[in-house]
Formats: sequence, C-alpha cells, structure tokens
Amino acid sequence: MDNSYTGTLSQTEWENYWRWSGVTKFVQAQQDLLDNGSAAVSSPGAALIKKFLEPVETLVAKRVTDGFYTKSGKEKADTARPVEYYAIVNTNISVSAYLSLEFIINRLMRKSRAVESAMSLRGYSAIASGIGAIIEREAQAMLAFDDKSAVHKFFTNTFSNTPRGVQSKQQAFKKMISDYGWEDWGTEKRARIGAVYLWAMEEMGLIEVNTFSRKGKKVTSTVSLTQGVIDWIFSNVEHVSSFFSTNMPMIERPLDISTENNSCFYTDSVRRLSYCFTRDSKHNIENAPIVVDAINKAKNVPYELNEKVYFVAKSLLAEDRAPKIPSFPTEPEFPFDEATFDKNNLSPEEKDLFHAFSSAKAQFYAKRHEVESKRLAVSATMNVAREMYNQKYRIGATKFWYSYFLDFRGRLYPHTRALNIQGADLDKGMVQFHNKKPLGSRGKYWLAVHGANLFGEDKVSLDDRVAWAKNNTDMIRYVAQNPTNKEAVDIWGKADKPYQFLAFCFEWDRMHIEGDSFLSAIPVAIDGSCNGIQNYSAMLRDPVGAAATNLTDSALPSDIYKEVAEVLEHKLTTMDDDTGYARDWLSHGINRKLTKRQVMTLPYGSTLYSCNDYTKLYTDENCSQIWTTPFDRVKAAGWLTPLLWDSIGEVVVKGREAMDWLQDVAKLVADTGNQVYYTTPLGLRVRFKYANIKRKPLKLRFQWRDKASDCWD
Repeated sequence: MDNSYTGTLSQTEWENYWRWSGVTKFVQAQQDLLDNGSAAVSSPGAALIKKFLEPVETLVAKRVTDGFYTKSGKEKADTARPVEYYAIVNTNISVSAYLSLEFIINRLMRKSRAVESAMSLRGYSAIASGIGAIIEREAQAMLAFDDKSAVHKFFTNTFSNTPRGVQSKQQAFKKMISDYGWEDWGTEKRARIGAVYLWAMEEMGLIEVNTFSRKGKKVTSTVSLTQGVIDWIFSNVEHVSSFFSTNMPMIERPLDISTENNSCFYTDSVRRLSYCFTRDSKHNIENAPIVVDAINKAKNVPYELNEKVYFVAKSLLAEDRAPKIPSFPTEPEFPFDEATFDKNNLSPEEKDLFHAFSSAKAQFYAKRHEVESKRLAVSATMNVAREMYNQKYRIGATKFWYSYFLDFRGRLYPHTRALNIQGADLDKGMVQFHNKKPLGSRGKYWLAVHGANLFGEDKVSLDDRVAWAKNNTDMIRYVAQNPTNKEAVDIWGKADKPYQFLAFCFEWDRMHIEGDSFLSAIPVAIDGSCNGIQNYSAMLRDPVGAAATNLTDSALPSDIYKEVAEVLEHKLTTMDDDTGYARDWLSHGINRKLTKRQVMTLPYGSTLYSCNDYTKLYTDENCSQIWTTPFDRVKAAGWLTPLLWDSIGEVVVKGREAMDWLQDVAKLVADTGNQVYYTTPLGLRVRFKYANIKRKPLKLRFQWRDKASDCWD
C-alpha cells in the first residue's frame, strides 16, 4: 500500500481499487516465483503437480508392471529389458513422479511472462537428462540412508562445520556416495529414465513433444506445455487471485443484508464475501431475522481513527521504542573457532557448550519467526490506519464502517485485513466511535472501570477500580499530555493493554478539560470470564463453574485460571514425587498464566494432547532457567500435563461432562457419514464440517536442489 489512491472516492471506486491492489500483489508474487525458477511452488504450479501426480505415477507403475513390452506385445526377457527398467523398479515411483513434475514445471514456466514462457520450447534431451539426474540423486540417497553408518557419515561431513551452501553439500554427498560404491548411471541411462516420465506426462496431456528436422539432417525434439494446460494456468491465476482482494473498512454505509442481497459490498468483484460463510446463507436470511437484523445494526455503526493514538504509535514505531512491539532477537555466536572446529573431537565440556549453542540457535530461529509475524501484523495495521487517516483529504470525511460476516458457528467478524475492532490491542486502541455521546455519572463510572481493567487492575471490586482511576488521575493526565516522553511511555507501556490504555488516558484527560460538555468516543469493553465455560455453566446451572466465571454475585471477581492453578499447586505440594519435577515446578511458581490456555480452550474441544501442547509452549516461553534444553522442557511439560488436566476437571466439572457428551454424539453422527448440525433458538443453522483432506506423504531424502531443479552435474 505504498501508492495511496488520491482524489475523490466513492465506495465503488474504493472497493475496485483495493481489490486490484490485492490481486496485483498476488499476481506479482506468483510471477516472482516463476522468474526465480520456483514455479512448482506457485499457485498454478502446485495445482498442476497435485492434478498430474497420481496419473503420472500410475502410468509409470503400469509400464513397469507390464515389463516394458515390445511393440509386438511380447514381454522382453530379463536380459533384454532396457536399462531404465531396473532403475525405475529400484526407486520410489511416487517420489520420482513428484520430482519429475517439479522439474518440468520449473523448467517450462521459468522466467515466464505467461503465454510466452509457457509456450517456449525446451530441448527434449536436456529435460530428460535433468529428470534422470535428480531421480538418480534421490535413488542414491534412498540407498545410503538405509545404512546408518553412511547416514551418520553424511551428516558428519555436511554439518560438522558452520552451515554450508548447496554446492558444498553436493560435494559432501558425492564423496559419501562414491565411498559407498554407487555405480554412476551415466548420461544415456539418465536420459532414458527421464524419457519414461516425459512419456507419462505426454500421455496425460501435460506436455507435448514436437519433433522437426533442422537443415534436413538433424532431428530435434522439444518439449512445451500443452495449450490446454496454458489456458488452465491463466484461469487458475485469475480464479485464485480473486481471493486476494485487500479488504478494507468501508467509506460509505454498507448495504443491508436481505433476501435479495447476501453481501454488504457495492461491487460484484467483492460481493463474493457473503455475510455468512456457510452453505446455509439463504436459510439463515429467511429463518433467522433477528440474527440478520443484528448484523445490519452492527454494520451501520460508523467509526473513525483515533488520531492521537495513531500518531503516537507512528512516532514510537519509527524510533523503535513502541511498547509491546517485539524487537528481533540477537543471533547467538558460534562458541568455537570455525577453522579448527571438529564435531567428532569434542571434550565433554565442549559437547555441552555445543549442545547449548544448538539449542540457543533453534530458539533464535523460532523467536525470529514469531517476531516477524507480529511485526508484519503491526505494519498491516499501521498501513490501513494511514489509509483511513488520508481518506479525509480524499473525500472530506473521517468516518468509516465495517462489513461483517458470520462464521459457521454464528460468530460475527469484520471483513477487514487490519485495524480490526476485534483485533489486537493496537488495532482497538486506534479505533473509536464517530458518533460521540455524553456519559453522565453512570457512564463515567464505567469509563473508570474500563481504564483500570486496561492497566491490569481487574482483580479488585468495581468500586476499587473506579477509585484507582480517580486516585491516579494526575498520572493518567500526565500520560495524555506527554504521551511520547520516556517517563510517560514507561507508564502506559506497562499496562496490560497499552494502546487501549493510552486511548483511555486521552479520553480521561479530555473529560477533565471539557467538563459537562464532554462527549465520549472510545468503546468501553466489558470482558467475559472464560466465555466458553461461562456458557456451559449457565446452560447446565453449574454452581461451581458459575462461581468460577463470575456468574454469581461476589464482592471480588473470581479467576478460574487462578483457581485451577491453586488446585494444581495443592496436588504438587501434597504428592510423593521421586522425580524432582514437583519441587522444580513449585520453585518456578504455579500461576494463572500457566493454566490459562489449557482452561480457555477446554470448551472448544481441547484434549489431553492439546493440553500437553500448551503446557510445552508455556515451558519453552518461561522455564528455560530451570530446564535448559528443549528435551528437558518437553519431559517437564509431559510430567505436569496429566496433573493439570485433572485439576481442570475438578474446577470445571459440568463443563467437562458436557464437552465429553457432545464429542461422543459428534463421533456417532460422523461414523454414519453425516454432518453435525443444529438450529439455534434464533433460527440460525449451524453446521459442523471438518473434512479429512486426502494427503499423499512423500519422503524426499535429498532436497538440496537449486531453484530451477537443474542437473546436479
């Protein structure tokens, strides 16, 4: 979104611009893959492999089974079989079919400009030899990997020093395979093997082979994609690109959902985004008028950008000191002299040091990926915020709207890529209501509660939260008047929800300045307490779950995550344990953060297995001082998980029973081949369909091919 649209905009123009912005980026990304010789992982390339893999594999397997019959139909004797027969028999045909398809697609679509490249001619002999070469390399690896000593030798040669490139790994592999005694296939044999797979591709209509004479003497064969495949590539890119429209908040009021209209959008290019992502859209419009009315009311609420929060975030991000925005981790240094390092001759102390380095390197890569994802999300939010800020110069208005959709469960979400009112803290902090309202005494009370909640003062009574806001008015107003000062950033940056708290500070300060004329704009949130278990507890009249999720009167709020932590802590304190894990966990501290993910996901079908995953995640994030290696943390998490699972069951009794019953019923229905669906009291049909995707696992032993899958030699 670097090239912002300028001029006067209507909603139709707005939709068209952002649709083609997204489509253009998608098409360019696909083109980059093709230009780099990576067409096989592009959208059309991957789809072609999926389409032709099984047919090519079947044809080659049949030809092998038939024993390469002669033209007369008689089977050749073993001594007369062609050299490619035995090579193909002794390789994994599925893997070879995949490698040959990957190779041909990368070659024929490389540096493409759509038709020009797709129709470009490539030499038959060169392609056949290339396919044979990569199949030979895979066959070598398959043979070598069956020998544990050879595998060990290979990895020792390849990874004993610092990370090496493709060429270095090729050389290491060639040396290993020559020591192993591999008999080189040679150019002719490779070409004949590749020709078998080309034959299968031609038979299935993926490629066509053209033969012609040059100067009346030399016969030349070339390979190209068929016209049908070329046409299919175009249609695939056009179809898939339609799903990459950049969805933005709307600058005109969304259209109403009705029996005649299934979308809030103005243009057909975006109207595919239905209000309901299920096959029951029409049923729900006709039979759930209350739900449809709720959607129409929600999308009619105008919002605007909280410019104060936007400019503070923009300034701090530019200076790389924005709170809760993670910085990239520092890569650990290799603790040895790279020139003399030998992994096979390390002392016990050096082995420990090397293992610690390897663990730190793995954690570095994982953390870097996590930081990249979060910073990309922040960048997307700021880009959309900038566009919404700029719109007042385009059309002279500051307000915008959200269109909404229902997922298959009936949950309501905005149709937007970022700056989402249901999004992260930064998104919510930069959005406020366009229509401002006077608060009155009751509204001021809840605004104060909201501010305390955002700061983290949410475990005391409501009156105490209001008192906290009033008692800290000077601090709050200081933040509002000096939001980018280091002292102020240190204050609001440590809040549980810093950017929403910053918006509250601006609001609280303005309320004191404007007095009785003050009109409030920010949304005041009233959060639930583990909503899934709240619903179970309410439906089942469960007094234990109701008390734990604040459905019953109480002077102080309950904390179900803390209650589970207390039950778990009691188990660890009173149990007999010879492993030492109970002592170590108690020394770390059993807190609500440890139990929150496991409890929160329980109503949504979590299992002991997923509970273990969340416990491992917590251990990796918080317990590296106690258990220094990933393996030790896995063992510690696995030891604790059954105890944590039982502790959840003691607090969430009825909820666990209801979930188990629902899962049993769903299994019975699924065993009959049917889907689970029901109609809510509001008339909304909910249909559960989690299809098992048919997958074909392929184990590639040797994958350091270059971008274009060219020959190794």
